[in-house]
Amino acid sequence: MDSALRSAYDADLRDFLRDGIGSFDGRPVSGWMGPEDEDRAVFVAENECIGCRQCTVSAPNTFFIEEDHGRARVAVQWSVTYRGMVYTIFDSEVSAFIHLFTWHFHVRKCYRLSAV
Repeated sequence: MDSALRSAYDADLRDFLRDGIGSFDGRPVSGWMGPEDEDRAVFVAENECIGCRQCTVSAPNTFFIEEDHGRARVAVQWSVTYRGMVYTIFDSEVSAFIHLFTWHFHVRKCYRLSAV
């Protein structure tokens, strides 16, 4: 076992246990520019994002690259048209990581569980 890696892991684990799982409270982090009756939203599966930045080129007002991990996030929902969003989804290097889904359906189905 590499003692330096183990020490770094133990330090990260202590920080995680001390700070909890973050500040996510179930509300969207992105802004909303869509109509009030729109029930679809864009979601980036950050664990699948390879950081190619293509989404930020195709829709710079919608996506940004999160600095800590270099992965895409949604900044503003519906800053482009539906057609523009579909183009961005299929234009990215790994189109499977950007999803357009019905917000209310998925929010009811998603539960956040403690990883500890």
